[in-house]
Amino acid sequence: MSWLDTRAEHTELGETWAVGRPALVFLFYGYGPDLQGRSIDAFNRFLSVLPQGTPLYFLGKNARSYKRVTTASERRIRADLEKSFYTFTTDGEFRIGEFSYEASLGNTEQPDAYADHLFMAVPATWGEPPHSERVYELFRSFATDFPFWGGICTYGFDMVWGLEYEQSAMHVGFRLARRYRAVLPRSRSHQEEILYPYHHAPRKKRLPAAGWLTFLGAELLANVGGRSALEAALDGEGSMEAIRDGLLVRTGPTPPLCDANRPDPADQPYIRLSRAIRDVRLERWGFSSLLLSWGGIEEDEADQWLHRFDE
Repeated sequence: MSWLDTRAEHTELGETWAVGRPALVFLFYGYGPDLQGRSIDAFNRFLSVLPQGTPLYFLGKNARSYKRVTTASERRIRADLEKSFYTFTTDGEFRIGEFSYEASLGNTEQPDAYADHLFMAVPATWGEPPHSERVYELFRSFATDFPFWGGICTYGFDMVWGLEYEQSAMHVGFRLARRYRAVLPRSRSHQEEILYPYHHAPRKKRLPAAGWLTFLGAELLANVGGRSALEAALDGEGSMEAIRDGLLVRTGPTPPLCDANRPDPADQPYIRLSRAIRDVRLERWGFSSLLLSWGGIEEDEADQWLHRFDE
C-alpha cells in the first residue's frame, strides 16, 4: 500500500468517515498588523487553485458543521475575512476534502486565539510533474506578494477541524511521519500558537521543519547565518532565490519523503537544510497531553521527531 492511501478515520454513532489524509501543504506565518487587508487576496489565490466546478464548504461559526459556500454566503465570508478566522474544505460534514484552506491574517476579532498564519493543502500527487512546477510558482507568489516572515511547502497530513476528529487524525499523521520523515504531522490547536511570538511572551520566530520549499524572511535568514551558510550546507544542490528581504530555498525538483526504510541520496539536500536551519526550528511541539492525544505516542517521542535529522 502506498503512503498516499493512508487515511485517519473517525467513528461516531456507528458511522465512520475519513478525517485526515496525506497532502502537499503550504504554511506561512506573519505579523498581524502587516497582514491586515490581505485576507481577500490570499483567499482569491486559493480559489484560483481549485479545479473548475469544485464545491467548497466553510466551517460555520458554531464550529459544528461545514456548510456549502453559495453566492450569498461567499459575499458574507468576504466581508468577514478581515476580522475572523476561517477554514474551508472541499467536502462537508467534517469529511476531509482534496483541498483545504485556513487563514487568520490580521485577525481583529480574535487577535490572541491564533497565529497570523495561512495553511493550504492540495492533493499530495501535486508534488510530482507536471503539477510540481505550478506548486513552486504558487508558493513563490505567496512569498513574494505577502509580508510573511517565513513559510514552507512540504508533504504533510491534513485534517478537518474539531477536537475529536483531530484526536483521531493526529496520531495517524505522526505515525506516517515516523517512517516518511519529511512528511509534516500537524497539531492545529498548539502548533500555530507556539510559533507566534507577538500576542504572548516574546518568542524567537520558528518554523516547524524544513520544507521542500522553504522561505526564510530577513530575521530567520540572519539567524541561520545568511545565504552563504545555507549554500555551504547544501553543497551545490538545490536552488536559492532572493525574495524580498529573504531567501527561497528549493531542495530538489520534487518533494522528498525521506523513507526511513529506503534511504535515497536524493533526500540529502532536504536533510542538510533541516540541519542548517536548526536554530529557527521548533524545539518542542508544546502539546497538552490532556487536550490532544497522540494515540499512545508519548510527548517526548513526538518532540524527538523535530530533531530526527540532527544526529
